This record gives sequence, structure tokens and C-alpha cells, in this order.
Amino acid sequence: MSILKKRSDEIKDNSLTVIGNNTVFDGQIKAFGVIRIDGSVKGNVECQGALEVGIKGKIEADIVADSVLIGGEVIGNILAKNRLEITSGGKVRGDIVTAHLIVNEGVAFDGSCHMINDEKAKQFITKKENIIKETPLKASPEDSKNKNLL
Repeated sequence: MSILKKRSDEIKDNSLTVIGNNTVFDGQIKAFGVIRIDGSVKGNVECQGALEVGIKGKIEADIVADSVLIGGEVIGNILAKNRLEITSGGKVRGDIVTAHLIVNEGVAFDGSCHMINDEKAKQFITKKENIIKETPLKASPEDSKNKNLL
């Protein structure tokens, strides 16, 4: 059963975002509800809800979501506050932080996994948000002279 079906009853507005099979997205996604990715995404993905990566989906990004189901490929770190499931044929290269992990037979996983409870997940998110707020990106004329930037 798809994580989309399981979570759709729990999501108030039943919003669904789909990145289709022949779609390439480069940037930051912030969503409430459910996201299904069958195309290619690079950047960052934050979802207050469920994220499903289809068999042909590929994500090169850090992911923060309530629940994540991976059937395709993810290159990046994943924080799944409630649950992370990697289905047969799914590939993950990066570190995982989650409360519940399900790994099916035939999965490729290269990284580390840290199991946490709900309270630790909240602390982790708050800490990450504070770090982002405290270190805003600033561009100045001197930055263009510094070739080591980036």
C-alpha cells in the first residue's frame, strides 16, 4: 500500500504535489500535505506530510518530512520524523534519521542510520532551523573577488 493512501486520511487539506516522470526540478521545495516524485529533483525537500519517491524518481537533496517512502533513488540525508520505508529496488546514499525504519529485500543503502523518538526529532528540527536562521547568506562586493567561495 502506498504511503500516499495511508497518509491522505490524516492530512487536513488533502493537498497533493506531483513531480511527473519527465519533469526536472532544481531548487527548494517546501510543502504541506503529500508529495510524489516520479521525475528528478535537486536541491532541498521539506514536507510537513508524506513524501513518496516513485520507482523512476530520483532526488539529489536533503529531505525533511514526516513520512518517506522510497522506491527510486535518493542521494542526500533524510530526516523522516515518523517513518521511513525503502521498498525493493530503492536506493539511498546518505544518512538517515528516523523513528521507524522499514527496509525491504533488494535495497541498496550506503550511509548511517540513527533511530530517534518524536522528542528527539523535534529537537533536531529546531536545532537545524536555528542554524539556518543564524547564518544567512550575505553577498558583498568582496565575495566576488574570493574564488574559494561556494
